[in-house]
Amino acid sequence: MSLTIIALIVLAGLLLISVEVFLVPGTTIVGVFGLIVLGIGVYFAFKEEGVELGSAILLGSALLVGGLTYFGFKRMENSQFNVKTVIDSKVNTFDYSHVQEGDEGITLTALRPEGRAMIKEERLIVYSKGFYIDEDTAIVVVKVKDNKIFVEPKS
Repeated sequence: MSLTIIALIVLAGLLLISVEVFLVPGTTIVGVFGLIVLGIGVYFAFKEEGVELGSAILLGSALLVGGLTYFGFKRMENSQFNVKTVIDSKVNTFDYSHVQEGDEGITLTALRPEGRAMIKEERLIVYSKGFYIDEDTAIVVVKVKDNKIFVEPKS
């Protein structure tokens, strides 16, 4: 195998890695295939041309892959596809401090074991303790824990 063919194989591998880094980042298929082609080119360089030229091609291709990776990360840092905002809000945080144990209400839907109830003029999602409670049943709050209101039928 001639040195020209080995150089073309190495360049093809570097081109595939460049495509992975700059055009389709995140797919890894193109990058892995590029590394395989590059490895084949380096293998043939060692096998056909000897240790000196093989080592030179290995070192040069390693430096180029490192440089491509570095510039690819720098490019992605400044890219419009990069999310630069931080989301610090929370979802489903309810303040049930106004609901106390012993408060009474009425179910608006059947609790199986979750449903809706009217407690203190407010529609709330409530939970029974594992049993079903029919609609329009008088209930009493037995526990408020971890943003959940637990109720049971009023005796």
